[in-house]
Amino acid sequence: MNNGKKILFIGSMGAGKTTAISSISDDPPVTTEAMNSARHISDKQTTTVAMDFGRIYLDQFDAIDLYGIPGQDHFDFLWPILEKGALGAIFLLDCSQGDIPETLDRFCNAFARLRDNNAIVIALNRTDQHSVQRCQQWLFDNNLTLPLILSDPRERTDVLMLLELLIANVEAELFSAGETQ
Repeated sequence: MNNGKKILFIGSMGAGKTTAISSISDDPPVTTEAMNSARHISDKQTTTVAMDFGRIYLDQFDAIDLYGIPGQDHFDFLWPILEKGALGAIFLLDCSQGDIPETLDRFCNAFARLRDNNAIVIALNRTDQHSVQRCQQWLFDNNLTLPLILSDPRERTDVLMLLELLIANVEAELFSAGETQ
């Protein structure tokens, strides 16, 4: 029995969503990898074309479902479908890819319900101090207080920390809104 706990992993193609889910899923993850035809965007051989799915068990009766969205623009029609019922999202941001403010705008606006409920944790990878400052400035300019964490999606402990931080943030937001269980 799962009780409907659902966490999204969002971000651009190649940001590490499939890797992050694989690193924490207690069951072998289900992926929808296909040959990458957009090698000019990301030089990886395969890419997610529908979603990734994994599950982490909290105990014998309760689990959290992990959904990775496809990061390419032409699959963005799937995003609202996958977002339905999600408690929150871990936003993986590969700082070596493209323009950081545009990527933050794109995903935080696409998942505005989660953003507005402080239910997004931003996980920076492949980063440097300048990238961190650009992200902090973007958050400040957009009057957002989303957590910004350096992490490696290959490291189980890093991804578990992101998951715990996201859940704590969501619970704090529910508590402050008077919606405790």
